[in-house]
Amino acid sequence: MNETKIRLTNGMELPRIALGTYLSLDEDCYHSIMAALDAGYRIIDTASYYENEAVVGKAVRDSKVDRNEIILTTKIWNEYRGYDKVLKAFDAALERFQMDAVDLLLVHWPATRKQYGAEAERLNEDTWRAFEKIYKEGKARAIGVCNFKEHHLEELKQSAEIMPMVNQIEIHPGYPRVELVNYCHENRIAVEGWAPFGGNGGACLRDETVCAIAKDHGVSPARVIGRWLVQREIIPIMKSKNEARIKENARIFDFELSLDEIEKINGISVKYGDTFDPDLVDF
Repeated sequence: MNETKIRLTNGMELPRIALGTYLSLDEDCYHSIMAALDAGYRIIDTASYYENEAVVGKAVRDSKVDRNEIILTTKIWNEYRGYDKVLKAFDAALERFQMDAVDLLLVHWPATRKQYGAEAERLNEDTWRAFEKIYKEGKARAIGVCNFKEHHLEELKQSAEIMPMVNQIEIHPGYPRVELVNYCHENRIAVEGWAPFGGNGGACLRDETVCAIAKDHGVSPARVIGRWLVQREIIPIMKSKNEARIKENARIFDFELSLDEIEKINGISVKYGDTFDPDLVDF
């Protein structure tokens, strides 16, 4: 796979495309990871919430790809916020993976004022302090967050010794997150995009603008969306259980979108997907 990696603030490099494993279980999960690694993917993204860390760990261990080349990513779920709970939950994740360390560890969602009032900021600080400990102990090669908005990151700046190296956010046509992406890049935080095809069975893949651009380039809508993200310096987390689609989705480095095409996709007005507001969620 032809790609240019993204360098994090600690010097670690991330490949430009990832395989997502949400709602992927057992044999489906195992075989999709094997197919993805064979197709050149090197980031495998999971979470404790996905309930598949054991099979993900087995697939990574069984793969013929050098373990040092694979970026194994997991996330700590919301019920384990706070210093002691994070450390305990992370140890349990390592046990499920049957590994001594992971490559990228993420906070799944920020604690919000809606749920925790004035305690939200302190809870995020305590959670992040545990992440810093894990990183310093070498049990995670890099640490970051998911679904953090600008103000969550600004609040974390006040106490963090190590700022998040990655922010994984929902991003897809109709929800381009331009301002948040710019903020992250300005603050040297790499961006990963989850749900790049939107919800409703990949509704973005049927968007008229995306389909028209795909036709012009002779490629699939999925490849257009992947390319749109890559050219914006975002790592798309592409999810599929189908081996042919996994390989097809990875072919985003052999064509280029024009600036006009990127702006057309940025300007899509239909709010595909969940478009969660991290300040308003109840989980």
